[in-house]
Amino acid sequence: AEAIVGQLAKVGVKAELRVQEWSSYVGQILERKIPTDAWLIGWGNAQFDADNTLFTLLYGGTVEGGPPQTRFSYWADPAFDKAVLEAQSVVDQAKRQALYKKALERVRAGAPWIFLYEQEDIYGVNKRVKWQPRPDELIWAFDAEIVK
Repeated sequence: AEAIVGQLAKVGVKAELRVQEWSSYVGQILERKIPTDAWLIGWGNAQFDADNTLFTLLYGGTVEGGPPQTRFSYWADPAFDKAVLEAQSVVDQAKRQALYKKALERVRAGAPWIFLYEQEDIYGVNKRVKWQPRPDELIWAFDAEIVK
């Protein structure tokens, strides 16, 4: 966050960094009471399902009769919303994937967020330990095996 403030200053944008306690910060975001035009948050997807990220973070509430806008986004794109809502009720994986592809094309076109940083996982290795990292970033030590 400090680096972002510095980068903005280099292009003439004055920004103030406010570090807050996590639950207070997220509460302000969810209640739409965060007193700023930009905020920073991380997001994982332990469900391995596109809906967890796309609907939760970007759904704009534009579909008549659909749910209201989610609390993480101020972006609204009717084609995106329609594709994401339809994908939630489709069981056929190929059709569902095509709907999420359409939704992601709308995200690319609308650019509702800016990717600033992606955390890479770093693990230590040892010849005597047999273990594979999980794609959901959880570390389950009971999956590790000591090899003699």
